[in-house]
This record gives sequence, C-alpha cells and structure tokens, in this order.
Amino acid sequence: MSIVYEENSRLGYFGHDIICLIADGKTESAETILKHICKGDIVHYIINKYRDVENIDAAIYEQNDYSNLETIFEKYYYLEITHDVKARIGITDLEKDGMLILLDIILKELSGE
Repeated sequence: MSIVYEENSRLGYFGHDIICLIADGKTESAETILKHICKGDIVHYIINKYRDVENIDAAIYEQNDYSNLETIFEKYYYLEITHDVKARIGITDLEKDGMLILLDIILKELSGE
C-alpha cells in the first residue's frame, strides 16, 4: 500500500470516527479544537478523550502509528475563530461545533485542496 493511500485511508478512518462522535452527541468547543491543533496532538486528544465511546475502536489507534495524522492537522495551526472558523467554515456555535473544524480539514485534505 502506498504511503499516500495509507495516510488518506487513516485520515478517512479518523473522519468516520469524528462523524460517529458527532452523531453520538459529543461536542467540543472551537477553542479547544484549535488549541489542540496548535499543540500538535488533536488526534491523540480526541481518541484518548473518547476511547470509551462504543463506535470508537481505540485499539486500532494504539496498534498503528497515527502520529503522521497529527502533521496533517498541524498545517492548520493558523486557523482563527473570527476569520476562519466563523466566516470561512461557517460555524456559529463555537461552544459545541468544534469537531466540524476537523471535518472541514479532513475534507480539504482528502479532496486535495
């Protein structure tokens, strides 16, 4: 399996987990998501926090090195609430819709934007 395909597959898998979390009613603030993107640990933060959620298979993340996914999100360290999150992505509930930031990044990366 090529590295590019493998990274896209892992990113898609993480995206699916984000969708499952949102569907399960889990929320994160935009501020928290942006803070962890800047720290370079957003994937680990989400997986560790929600490891006990039924649809999340934390063992998959433990068996594989998902640190390369952190570098994908780290490229978005510059995102800010006013310009990017509210205006460009269109998020209005900053307290509950932070995970939509992750979906926005995942869609951009998988589509090659």
